[in-house]
Amino acid sequence: MTDEYLDLGQQIDEIENFHEEWVKVEEYYDQGNHGEFDEPPHERLCRRAEALIEASFEHLELRDRSTMGDASPNEVHLLLLAIAAEVALNAVMMREDWNYFAERASVEEGRTPSLDEGISWVMPQLPESFGNEERARVGQILRLLRVHRNNSAHLGYQRFTNWRHYHEIYRVLAFLFDHYFEDSEITGELAQRMADHREHISPDALDYPPVDLGVDSPR
Repeated sequence: MTDEYLDLGQQIDEIENFHEEWVKVEEYYDQGNHGEFDEPPHERLCRRAEALIEASFEHLELRDRSTMGDASPNEVHLLLLAIAAEVALNAVMMREDWNYFAERASVEEGRTPSLDEGISWVMPQLPESFGNEERARVGQILRLLRVHRNNSAHLGYQRFTNWRHYHEIYRVLAFLFDHYFEDSEITGELAQRMADHREHISPDALDYPPVDLGVDSPR
């Protein structure tokens, strides 16, 4: 036996110390110094958002093996989608408006811009071709994701979910990836999920007012 043990407190301090890596990211965007990065930091964030979306769909396939207590697979699915939306918006904000991103991040607290801050930033950045209806739908669905995330992460007090929520969430996420990350393969996955949900929705049922985000699934 050795008398040397791991210092857990020191390890926590090392994990919380973002300063060195943060300086490298700052230099990447402020000075164009790519340093040790083999890909832009925002592209790394985009891949993480894609992985979270994939994980959210995989969780639905493993619903019988869920270990989340009384949290339903759909709740966990929506929780992961909301986290993915936040990460994706951070990626876009980092690429398009680094100063805004940096002003709303905190190195000391290890905090990046929140989902609310991402929503506030992206709304004025939507395509000029969008009308009021399209802008409203994007804003509503991003707010809906935030509400579902808070519900899923805490009390789970609201069990009801309109199946159309999923269709619209997939559609807005597909728009964001299609518009800001043209080569993202997750757009096709989201479009397929949209089509699958559309098949289960009665054509005679009331629908939300139609809006065109450019990524509509087949009807």
